Amino acid sequence: MPDITLNKSHTALLIADFYAEQMSKLPHAVSRKCVDNTLALRQAARAAGIFVCYSATVFRPDYVEVSERNKIFSERKRTGGPAIADPLKIIHPRCCRVTASRWSASTASTRCSAPTSR
Repeated sequence: MPDITLNKSHTALLIADFYAEQMSKLPHAVSRKCVDNTLALRQAARAAGIFVCYSATVFRPDYVEVSERNKIFSERKRTGGPAIADPLKIIHPRCCRVTASRWSASTASTRCSAPTSR
């Protein structure tokens, strides 16, 4: 892979859909040590002065955002599993200690950043 130069003011590490419930159950996530490797990557990004952000896919009650054509989430909607509207409740706790967040109910998204001392 060729060397690349990152502009720190235009670069971020996004840790997306890193769910606490799944990271300890998925065999490939466990065997690949995804949590530990992600923590090491996050630490390296912070040491390099790169912004770290987190994202989780969440839904409002009744999954109004989910189309029946959505192959991944329509089954959850159909079976009536509880919707978790607060992404901070599902992001792996070892990866995200929140100090600031921005929530938009209309887009069901969040961003949080943990302090660099962790």
